[in-house]
Amino acid sequence: MIHWGFGIATFNEDGIKTPEGKEERYVFNWLCPVPYFSKEARLRIDEVWAKANYSHKEQFPELCNGPLKNY
Repeated sequence: MIHWGFGIATFNEDGIKTPEGKEERYVFNWLCPVPYFSKEARLRIDEVWAKANYSHKEQFPELCNGPLKNY
């Protein structure tokens, strides 16, 4: 499994509670990296993802889903 973790971290001195109740001092605005690849690379990545065996693929059918999907 590949975990895409591209984004911008912003420091919050007061901290923010996660849904689990953990206090975090950084807020992450995640970005989908796929739009930054060449057309050929995106096609290759899509081919690999189509063949990938991932137990949560029904829930996440594409590499970048939901608000991260911008390509």
